[in-house]
Amino acid sequence: MHQGYNQEVRVTSFCAFGLVLLAACGTDPGQANVALALGSSQFAIADGTLSFELLDQNQGGAPIGESALTLVHEKVLHAYIFDESLQEFRHEHPTYAGTRWSLPLTLSVNGNYRIYLQGRLTAGQLDFTATSTFVVSGGSTAHSTPPSLSSTPAAADGISQVSLGGSPYAAGSAVSFPITFSRTDSSPPSLGLYLGEYIHAVFVPESGTPLIHVHGMLSSGALYVMATFPTPGMYRGWIQFKDGGTLRTAAVAVQAQ
Repeated sequence: MHQGYNQEVRVTSFCAFGLVLLAACGTDPGQANVALALGSSQFAIADGTLSFELLDQNQGGAPIGESALTLVHEKVLHAYIFDESLQEFRHEHPTYAGTRWSLPLTLSVNGNYRIYLQGRLTAGQLDFTATSTFVVSGGSTAHSTPPSLSSTPAAADGISQVSLGGSPYAAGSAVSFPITFSRTDSSPPSLGLYLGEYIHAVFVPESGTPLIHVHGMLSSGALYVMATFPTPGMYRGWIQFKDGGTLRTAAVAVQAQ
């Protein structure tokens, strides 16, 4: 762990949550078969809200409301949204309005976007990941594609910095690698919990699928993340953490081979 961390660190459980599940998490309770039905595949920035339904495919496409979900990391539903250039990223929490889910979005860049929704059905305690795509218009010019990712696994987000060690990573099996935090002004980071964890890390390959969502773990006084990168290639990672009480999102690029 970076010397000078001003934090009270607890040993956190570690588990992948979503499309990619790791053997390190123990017994896989199974995945629910849930479909995401967007109200429209077109999203005008001026509209400001994305609406959708969640449908339980194992129950004949029955709508899934808030009462059918249980809390996971302090929320009943997590939405991960990014564009095909892998430069824009949002982690949001939709709300249920009686018949449909709604999600206010503050996107400002045009382009093709993918959304992943992750949650857990109360019945059977089954996790699910549902995904779809939509097109954003009415904003600034879309980023160029395909993605162009640097192999340097380090990034800065304002004053807070994050660095991942050990790249390139072996594809196809669970790998553990250290993660360190620092600040550009050399002051010690002050990490706090965000949605019950010190680290939320999302990785996607250049194709945008599958999504890998993992958390941090503490071992011998150092912070690590463990992930399975299913195929060789470059991956975009978004590392979310709180430093000094402020939520930070750092974009990194890692390589699996």
